[in-house]
Amino acid sequence: MDGQGIAVGDSKDRSRGAFVFEPAAWMSFLDTVTNGDSLH
Repeated sequence: MDGQGIAVGDSKDRSRGAFVFEPAAWMSFLDTVTNGDSLH
C-alpha cells in the first residue's frame, strides 16, 4: 500500500485497531451497499 487507505474500526472499542482498505476496494464496497446489492 502506498500509505493511503481507508481505516475502519469500532469507535466503542478502539483497542481492537482498524482494518485498512485500499480506496478502490472501499469505493466498491460503498457502491454495493448504496445500490442495495447483496454482499454474499
